[in-house]
Amino acid sequence: MRTAAKILALLAMLIMAPPGNGDASAASGGKPRVFAILSSGAKPYQDHLERFKLRFSGSVDEAVLPNNAADLEKKLRRDPPDLVLALGPAAARFAKGTDLPAPVLFAMVYDPAKHGLAAGESICGIELKVSPEKTLEALETVLPSGAARTRVGALVREGSDPSEAEALRKALEAGGYPISIEGLSTPEELPRALENLLARIDALWLLMDPGLISERQYLDLVLNESLDRKVAVIGLSDEHVRMGALLATSVDYYLEGDHSARLAREILEGADPRQIGVQPPENVIWSLNLRVAKEIGLNVPPLSRKRFEKVYQ
Repeated sequence: MRTAAKILALLAMLIMAPPGNGDASAASGGKPRVFAILSSGAKPYQDHLERFKLRFSGSVDEAVLPNNAADLEKKLRRDPPDLVLALGPAAARFAKGTDLPAPVLFAMVYDPAKHGLAAGESICGIELKVSPEKTLEALETVLPSGAARTRVGALVREGSDPSEAEALRKALEAGGYPISIEGLSTPEELPRALENLLARIDALWLLMDPGLISERQYLDLVLNESLDRKVAVIGLSDEHVRMGALLATSVDYYLEGDHSARLAREILEGADPRQIGVQPPENVIWSLNLRVAKEIGLNVPPLSRKRFEKVYQ
C-alpha cells in the first residue's frame, strides 16, 4: 500500500509540476505552433530554419515569398499561429506590414533599421550586422604591437546610408586608429577612388554597399589592387576571406537558428517583445587568410591563429 501511495503521489507531482525549460505550450494547451516565412529559398534562410527546427520542439510550418502574399496573409489570419518567424528583410516587412494576429520574430536581416524594423508591442528580432568593435577585436588579434598606428580607410558612395561609416569612424577613433574616408559618386569612379585611398592606408575596411561589393568586378578590383599595394582588406563575410580579404567577422547562419529558437521560447512564455528588442547576432565566426597575410608581410603567430574559427592557407 505504501508503494501504491508513493506512485500516486509521484503522478500528482508530475501533473501539477510547472513547465521546465522546454517550449511553452500555446494558448490552446498543445505544442506551440510557429509559421516561418522566408524571403526566398536561398540557402542561408534554409540553413537557419533547419537549425531552428532542431532546437524548437513545437510544430513549424513554412512558406517562401514571393508566393501569393495575399493568400498567405489570408491563411495566417484564418488560422493564426502562436508565433511568426520572418527570415530575411522581405519576410520581415511582409509580417510587419500586414499586422498579423501573432507576435513576429524576425531574423536574417542585416540592418533592420534600414528596413523600418524595430522592436514593438508584438515584434522583435535579430540583426545580422556584426559591430565594428567586434571586427576590430579580430583585427587587433593579428596586428603587431603598435597597432594603433595602423591607418584604416573606407570607400563611401555619395547618397549611401552614412550610418555604417559613422559607426566605423567612432569605433576606430575610440581605439586610436586614424581613418580616411574616400568618397565616390558612381561605381565607375572606383579605380580613381581606390588609387587615392590605397596610397595613404594600411587596411581597407569594406562597408555594406550593394552597389559596390555585390558586383564581382568591383570586389575583384578592390581585392587585387589592395593586395598589390600590400594593404589588408577587412571583409564582410567568410566568402570575402576566401576571395582574398585578410579577415572578416560574419554570422554563422545555421547556428544563429539557436538564437531564434531561444527567443521564440521566451516570447511564447510571455516575454515582452519590446524588452527583447533587436539583438545583435550571437554566433559570430572569425575568418583569416594566411596566404594574404604572408603576401602583405604580416606574421600571424600560432596563438593568434587559434582565435579564428576558419583559417585559409
